Amino acid sequence: MRRAALLPLVLVALAGCRAPAPAPAPAAKPDPRPITSPSVAPVDGPVPFHVHLDAGERLSTSSPRAGACPALSTRIIGRDGNVLIAAYGADCPVSGNGSPGNGRHGVYRTSADIPSSRTTTSATTPLGDATLFEQPYYECTNSCQHYTEPVAVIALSAPAGQAIRALVVVAERGSLDLAGLQALVTRRLTP
Repeated sequence: MRRAALLPLVLVALAGCRAPAPAPAPAAKPDPRPITSPSVAPVDGPVPFHVHLDAGERLSTSSPRAGACPALSTRIIGRDGNVLIAAYGADCPVSGNGSPGNGRHGVYRTSADIPSSRTTTSATTPLGDATLFEQPYYECTNSCQHYTEPVAVIALSAPAGQAIRALVVVAERGSLDLAGLQALVTRRLTP
């Protein structure tokens, strides 16, 4: 009989140990903070800055030789194409800006190197004021493909030295439209 009397006490004691049911979660409020990227990649060299990479993107940087043009060459490689980020020193010869093609995207040391035939627009970026435009671009092997490439020439507000005054950003083969490139340079490139 003792056993029978203890069983209800054990059951009552165990029932009291249960955690209360969780309260329902409050309704989610919109987050007022800006959306941040999954990773922030530093770019070192003659023009140090950071690239905020989206999911599925990676950064690929080429090591330039001493005195080479460009002095900086890095790419954001993504599912929808590549974005070239380059910097040219004041002593780099300007060539091919009027008809870029076959891997040559133009040499823009400053916005003064943009052909006068291009229609430009301006934007403020965390790195400095940008001049944006579109340029025709071609690639030919057995046949030719033609593209419209958006380009941004960012006049650096805090250049590391006098030799490099601008950063050039090119949506290779039109991987972004002009509005997409403007969004990239205004939100995803930071000091």
